[in-house]
Amino acid sequence: MFWLFLPILIYIALHDLRTKTISNSSNLIVLLIGIGYAIFYSNKEDVDWLLMLFQTALVFSLLLIVATITDGALGGGDIKLATALTLPVSLRGSEYLILAWTIVGIACIPIYLGLKLTKSDKNTAIPFAPCLAVGYLAAMV
Repeated sequence: MFWLFLPILIYIALHDLRTKTISNSSNLIVLLIGIGYAIFYSNKEDVDWLLMLFQTALVFSLLLIVATITDGALGGGDIKLATALTLPVSLRGSEYLILAWTIVGIACIPIYLGLKLTKSDKNTAIPFAPCLAVGYLAAMV
């Protein structure tokens, strides 16, 4: 699964670093790969589809709440990307989703520090796609 997502997530992460945006078409590609993988994977093993859909909805809801509370500090593209990536990772189990988000949080630290050392603006947005890519790819391995 890792190799399916690697090229598109590298592209999305680099684009987010440059422009602080994630296109809907990129998120759609990630979602379609995830759905395709889920369908293929479900033929191999017994998959708890209800749990997978619950976890995906939970990630979406929590990130939407964060975006609302922080007045848009977390963008819609980030929410859509995290939601699309949750689908295939949650197929492996809840522990992989927890691992992904732990690594996402850790991956934000050097990006945050790098931005704070190079810019004095307090409102500098953190490009979140590279952190999502690192966390979710690590959980896919």
